[in-house]
Amino acid sequence: REERWIIPPQSLRQIFMLITLAFWCLWTNWIITAVSDFVIMYTTELWVFTGGLTRRGGHAPCCSLLRGYFICLRYHFGTIILGSLIVGVA
Repeated sequence: REERWIIPPQSLRQIFMLITLAFWCLWTNWIITAVSDFVIMYTTELWVFTGGLTRRGGHAPCCSLLRGYFICLRYHFGTIILGSLIVGVA
């Protein structure tokens, strides 16, 4: 009698490649999440230091989200990638 597989048997190389691909996808997700968190924190920081917590309130500077993405990608992207890798390995 012949066995039927839902997923055909894989070689060790294919299994390693699938595990690597899964880790890469998760790592990319962690990087995107870290960049988003940074931009939210940076925009909040700009809002607070331009009078956002005063009684009359304040507004964040123009294009603060774009500025946050620029600052993140220009000055902090290496740290974000390393931090995401550490989160992934841990």
